[in-house]
Amino acid sequence: MRVHVILHGGMRVKLPAEARGRVTLDLSEGAQVQEIIARLDLPDPVLFAVNEQMGRDRSYCLHDGDTLRFFRPAAGGR
Repeated sequence: MRVHVILHGGMRVKLPAEARGRVTLDLSEGAQVQEIIARLDLPDPVLFAVNEQMGRDRSYCLHDGDTLRFFRPAAGGR
C-alpha cells in the first residue's frame, strides 16, 4: 500500500531538499502511524493528521492512499 506523507516546518529537513517536505511511502498492509514516525525519525512531541483529520492514536492503521501530515506543536503567549 502507498501513503503520502507531508512534513511541515522544521521537520522538512528529514527529507531531501528537492522533496519539499513530501514523500510517498510503500508500506505493508496494517502499517501504523508510529511506524512512519520511527522510519522518518521524527521528533517527539509530534502532531499528525490523517486525511485532514487530527489524530491522537499513533497505533492507527493506515490505508492505501491515505495522506499523513506531521506538525510540531506550537506554543505562544505568555
